[in-house]
Amino acid sequence: MKNQLYGYCFVFLFGYFCQDLISNSSIIPKAYADLTGIDYYELRGDRDFKQAVEYVVENCGVEGSGYVEGDRLYGFEGDIRC
Repeated sequence: MKNQLYGYCFVFLFGYFCQDLISNSSIIPKAYADLTGIDYYELRGDRDFKQAVEYVVENCGVEGSGYVEGDRLYGFEGDIRC
């Protein structure tokens, strides 16, 4: 009887855990590139930032799908490989 109670508790907790994984839909959280306190003009004048962007543009490839509207990229799902 005691083992059966432990079994029910385990099954309940395991189901609860699986439900959290399914409802969360992503185990790895999304990354946001927010540079707090730095505006557009400061980034344009930052030499290190310019070099980093040039390196990524020249040496990296993009595989995936998405669409550009205005100056934003929407629905991108893929990889950026350097």
